[in-house]
Amino acid sequence: MFINNIDIKTFEASVSSKLITPTQIQMDKEKIKLIIVKTLVKKLYKKISIKILFEGLSRDVINKNISAFSSLLKDECDIKFKNLSNKFHCYVQSIEPEEPGINEWMYLNIDLDAYEYSNEVTETMNRITSKTINNIGTEDTPAIVEITSSISLVDLIITGLADDPITIKNLTADKKIIINGEDGTVLENGINKFGDTDLWEWPRLKAGSNSITVSKNSCDITIKYKPRYI
Repeated sequence: MFINNIDIKTFEASVSSKLITPTQIQMDKEKIKLIIVKTLVKKLYKKISIKILFEGLSRDVINKNISAFSSLLKDECDIKFKNLSNKFHCYVQSIEPEEPGINEWMYLNIDLDAYEYSNEVTETMNRITSKTINNIGTEDTPAIVEITSSISLVDLIITGLADDPITIKNLTADKKIIINGEDGTVLENGINKFGDTDLWEWPRLKAGSNSITVSKNSCDITIKYKPRYI
């Protein structure tokens, strides 16, 4: 098992057991930034229960490894199991030690809420006004939209990334605008541009086919997303 790309063998630890339950709906734990948007109100979470075995020559060694291991979890983390291709973004619910009665062993029982996702996919729309994107996931997936116009524009309207059109105003030639559906930000060359953006939902791709259109053909657009799975 990997936590934030670190193999837990580093801590002389191994997965003794794991259970991943079907997806459940519950209120989102992430902060809703700037405005209340439908995309971020609820998420679909799986329940994951993991029992981790720590082994060492002494309890001092085990306790040190448990401390270093636990520092990776914090409130949330990314977990990859070696026998599964997808990853899980996890929110820690509880961590409980379990005494096995053997001085060289110690267990941690960890309960997590998580969503499952696969590797990032990148789609481009360079100087075209429409494209169909097939989201291979089974759940709506937040998208990161990067826009660079070759000329200054009064506005640009994008449809297909939300129920309502997304409008970006006052585009400057060769300055990249990033509308981030994962963290709820709009930036132009690193500066907040939310005030020039008209949206009611952060960009996302529905599971399956998505028809994307833009109102001008003078832009290079990149759409990035990590397919999610129910």
